[in-house]
Amino acid sequence: MKITGNTILITGEATGIGLELAKEFIARGNAVIVCGRREVKLMEAKKAFPQMVIKQCDIADVEQGRELYKFCVAGVTSGLSIVPLFITPIYSATKAGLHSFSVSLRKQLVNTSIKVFEIIPPIVDTDLDRGARDKRGQTDKGIKPAQVAKEAVEAIAKDKFEISIGIVKVLRKGSRIFPK
Repeated sequence: MKITGNTILITGEATGIGLELAKEFIARGNAVIVCGRREVKLMEAKKAFPQMVIKQCDIADVEQGRELYKFCVAGVTSGLSIVPLFITPIYSATKAGLHSFSVSLRKQLVNTSIKVFEIIPPIVDTDLDRGARDKRGQTDKGIKPAQVAKEAVEAIAKDKFEISIGIVKVLRKGSRIFPK
């Protein structure tokens, strides 16, 4: 895919991976729309990147989710879509659902100009789970959001639609070798 001159929708917030992806795509001359729950964080991102379009949306709210669905063409999932974490079954299930949605949407839109990319990162060092990782005594804080963004943009440029990042590449191979 040509990675300049596009309109890119990033779901999942204007911090961490979302913000790093937005930076990468804006630097390459794309129009970027970022959706997330926290309006304050969206406004902070907009202040740093005035050309960014922001949309506050909490997909836990059915109506807001429907509104987002009208123009949403891609989702960002995680390694938990492949190998669930037993202490977070609901979160893991939502990631598996997003993976299934991305695959289905990609097939539905195959004869259009819309491309659906799925970014599947491992644990990323963001605020999302930092406190819980500290409570569990987890020493691996994850990879940096900037690394996820860099690898994702490079894969998008090569039209790789399911983008496994870091250790997830190994998990993907393992899930094919050991399907049960």
